[in-house]
Amino acid sequence: MKSYRVEAAEPFKRQLADAQEWWIANRDKNPRALDQDVSRLLKRVENTPWAGQGVAGYPSVVRTMLLRKTHHRVAYRIDDEDGVVTLLVIWGSAERRPPEF
Repeated sequence: MKSYRVEAAEPFKRQLADAQEWWIANRDKNPRALDQDVSRLLKRVENTPWAGQGVAGYPSVVRTMLLRKTHHRVAYRIDDEDGVVTLLVIWGSAERRPPEF
């Protein structure tokens, strides 16, 4: 089985930092749930990036996955030739629209 290298785009890094800050400040019962969800996502996209859902209006190499505990969604791009998955954006599923990517 092919293993992919995972990289994070700058928008993803900024959005994740903001989400982590909010989660820690507002979720006292499990302040690290977002970190745990993201860790699980990293393992999954390293091994099975095509398991994500396609995104309407984007090439098939752009996929999303739902983070089950925190209900955030992550969009990412797969470069099969180079074996790289780039995390593009993260957003809360309560938001009506994903951020631009």
